[in-house]
Amino acid sequence: MGYGPLDAVFVSPRVHRIHHSSDAAHHDRNFGAFLTLWDTVFGTRYRGARPVTVLNSTRKLIRV
Repeated sequence: MGYGPLDAVFVSPRVHRIHHSSDAAHHDRNFGAFLTLWDTVFGTRYRGARPVTVLNSTRKLIRV
């Protein structure tokens, strides 16, 4: 779930999932908990729209 244009300011589940991705391109990205400000300032914000693979709560890889 994303917040549309507000994803540029607030950390939505769509933005935060990159932080948990197993894709090497996503390592050290999207650390913010509420605002994307610090990720933008420090260059750690990832804005890509392609699907990512993450570990779910049972430690299984899933595509989202």
